[in-house]
Amino acid sequence: MGPMKRAQLGVLFLVVGALFAASPAFGASVKLTSTGVEGNASGQAHLSQVKLIGIGGIDHYAGTLTITCDGLTPNAQYTTTVGTFPTTHNGTLKAQGEIHFGVLPPLPTLIEVDVYNGAGQLVLWGTLRYK
Repeated sequence: MGPMKRAQLGVLFLVVGALFAASPAFGASVKLTSTGVEGNASGQAHLSQVKLIGIGGIDHYAGTLTITCDGLTPNAQYTTTVGTFPTTHNGTLKAQGEIHFGVLPPLPTLIEVDVYNGAGQLVLWGTLRYK
């Protein structure tokens, strides 16, 4: 292989690497664990649309955290990792918001996901592991 061909391959690898690094990373999911405070409570959390961003020279990740739960008290407010949201008339909850995490280095990053009822009691919890 001649020097020109090696140079072309080197440029190709650099371009592919740059595209891969700039593309949104895969997310992560976790099934939430019930504390028993509300016996029928269950849920899961999913991290998506993760991207590496830099603010003020500090690189970190940002992504969308979606928390879905069933078996909660109907028409009540629950506080989650991404804010306070109401349940539906049948006790389901969908909470979604942007989170920032994982100042580099190190990875992996652990993200605590919590769901509290209106009395401030922890109902569901889990830990997402990103990368």
